[in-house]
Amino acid sequence: WLEPIEDFAAYLQFERQYSIHTLGQYRRQLLQAAAFFAPHCAHWLAVSSELVRRYSIQLRTRQYNPRSINLKLSCVRSLYKFLQHKHLAHTDTPNPAQGLRGPKFQKPL
Repeated sequence: WLEPIEDFAAYLQFERQYSIHTLGQYRRQLLQAAAFFAPHCAHWLAVSSELVRRYSIQLRTRQYNPRSINLKLSCVRSLYKFLQHKHLAHTDTPNPAQGLRGPKFQKPL
């Protein structure tokens, strides 16, 4: 669970030049997702779209802010894009978070 997160963080830091604060945010979000997924499957590539949907529902029941839920789902989506881009996942392996939409949030006036 940790190795893909660290590889992704290194990619964001060295190739994409993300700030240290953004990297910390990505790590925290992905570690939280991994903690939810780990009891249900063996590794990131075994996560199903149904499991990501259950993760989103759990975040809603814990009354997370809709913006926070969308951020967490976006981090998971980005990790899978990275895995496919670096050929760590087969190109025909679907991104389980791809079709999942987060909750809508109110825009300030």
